[in-house]
Amino acid sequence: MEHSSVQGKAPDATILKVLLLGDAVTGGELTAHGMEYPGHVLKWTRLDNAADLRDSLEGDRWDAVVCAHSMPHLTCLYALEVVKSHDAWTPFLLTVAPCDEDFAVRAVQTGAADYIFSDRPGRLAAAIVRAVREAGEQRTHSREKEELQAAEDGLRKLSMAVRQSPSAVVIANPAGVIEYVNPKFTETTGFPPEETLGQNLRQLGLGGPAMEAHENLWRSVAGGGEWRGEFQNRRKDGAVYWERAYASPIRDASGAVTHYLVIKEEITQQKVLERQFQQSQKMEAIGQLAGGVAHDFNNILQVIAGYGNFLLELLPPEGEPREYAQEIVQGVERATGLTRQLLVFSSRQMLEMDDLDLNEVVGGMAKMLKRIIGEDIEMEFAGGEGLLAVRGDRGQMEQVLLNLCINARDAMPGGGTLTIGTENVVIDQKYCEMHTWAAPGNHVLLSVTDTGCGMDGQTQARIFDPFFTTKEPGEGTGLGLATVYGIVRQHQGMVQVYSEPGQGTSFKIYLPGIERRAQTPASPAAERARGGTETILVAEDDKFLRTLAARILESAGYTVLQAANGREALDLFSRHSGRIDLCLLDVVMPKLGGKGVYDFLRRGHPRLRFLFTSGYSANTVQTECAAKEGVDLIQKPYGPNALLRRVRGVLDAPLPASRSTHADPAPARWETNRALYS
Repeated sequence: MEHSSVQGKAPDATILKVLLLGDAVTGGELTAHGMEYPGHVLKWTRLDNAADLRDSLEGDRWDAVVCAHSMPHLTCLYALEVVKSHDAWTPFLLTVAPCDEDFAVRAVQTGAADYIFSDRPGRLAAAIVRAVREAGEQRTHSREKEELQAAEDGLRKLSMAVRQSPSAVVIANPAGVIEYVNPKFTETTGFPPEETLGQNLRQLGLGGPAMEAHENLWRSVAGGGEWRGEFQNRRKDGAVYWERAYASPIRDASGAVTHYLVIKEEITQQKVLERQFQQSQKMEAIGQLAGGVAHDFNNILQVIAGYGNFLLELLPPEGEPREYAQEIVQGVERATGLTRQLLVFSSRQMLEMDDLDLNEVVGGMAKMLKRIIGEDIEMEFAGGEGLLAVRGDRGQMEQVLLNLCINARDAMPGGGTLTIGTENVVIDQKYCEMHTWAAPGNHVLLSVTDTGCGMDGQTQARIFDPFFTTKEPGEGTGLGLATVYGIVRQHQGMVQVYSEPGQGTSFKIYLPGIERRAQTPASPAAERARGGTETILVAEDDKFLRTLAARILESAGYTVLQAANGREALDLFSRHSGRIDLCLLDVVMPKLGGKGVYDFLRRGHPRLRFLFTSGYSANTVQTECAAKEGVDLIQKPYGPNALLRRVRGVLDAPLPASRSTHADPAPARWETNRALYS
């Protein structure tokens, strides 16, 4: 039951709820002395057992607990333990007889707030108020101490985070004067704190674009805004690097700016990777364009060359008409060389692969290279020992070396030194992660270094572009280094250039290295072109090329059927299947390409011969057809003799072991499967 110490109370009086345990104070004493204290109203509830005590502590909040020394159902020290375990800050007071003061002292030492002699109940109210006040002060002090400790811990963590941050941190006052830089700032810039503190924020940019960027940064944050950006800066040692910066004002509780914060991160490697990726994308796009142009141009050249050769056969051996026809054919040959370079750049040129020793390749060209570069340039060769072999086309590798040496010669008009080197190198995964152009594994490095004029960054960015040249008009085609790039890429290699104005240039070519294998004997020279009487199906979408191929074959005695695409080829074959001995198929045609025709016909006609023709790379065809089925390919543009020789070779060659001499038990028919190829 709850009781109040007074009938009425002042409006601003503090109400204290007190829990009385046992006969700490008798009801008469409470009434007589009123449990009164100025400015306070004490409300009490009496309990006399442990169960009621726990229920009361759980069910309500008490400002103080007063306990009698001796109770029939509850000991004083047990009650103290129960109260303190529930709330350590609730003041616990005892009423004891004067003879039990020693016990009261021990209770205070255990956790009681105070004790009052039971024969002086008038002091109880004051003791309760005092104990409640002191408990509140202790609670507040403890909370403040905990908050202070938490703040100190947070500040310590923040300080450690800033000091150990992977980003550079700069803090400046409202005037822009730098007051703090973390160790990462010093590591990145090379400037220690003593050379930075006291400097103005605008002086972080050390000239050029960086100075302009920091001026913009300062204007933004000084106006109360934020700033983000990327720019180049310069370290203390003069080295240039890229960085990304973020700046913002720091405000107090009132919103006033107290400091400025700048966070800077070096992104040099990221910029290098981005530039390498952009260069790779650009070269890929240019390569596709160059390959497409070369393919279309090849078709035109083949028609001109074919009919030019026909004219030579018809014209008498002497006279101006024959000379004119010869000039036409020779002009086509020169133009074919240009398209061949474009195809090399776009990685679409056919290669005759073999295991090559680059030391032998360089050694075999040494005399010629010395004549080309001239007597005023000293040529040195540093060949690596135990050099791995590379899988490549010897002629193309010689072309790479020749083009690089000519480029070096032109960079040293006043003479100098040209150094050619080879060595084995191993590229690991970690290096590849830092250089997107690299591929892991064993490589053979071919380097060509000159002491010439060097190149600036702008020139290096375009050095492999087709038709780009720094020479005077008429002095170069701009395809020399583009050809190098295409050959290296087609050999699954990588090329890098290192140069600075006035410091010379070094081209480094990395080619996959392989263990040396026994060399196979060279094949005998091809027989002279001869004709035959077989029937050949020619499928070519270009009308002029189709007509030219038919005339070449017919002039050699063959019977020719012509189709403009794969569908027409299958239609013709279905009407003449018993007569056709060989299919000359363009790989890329509308509606149905040569590969589709081959896949359909080979299943039901195992003795049928095939020859592909293409102005693009033969890599895919060779891999999927030549290696598995024995299908050959002739590259456009081809001459009459080349076509006749290849056709005769295919007709006379034995069937591959993979081609059965028996047809499929139920071969597919073009008429019934026409929808599949629509």
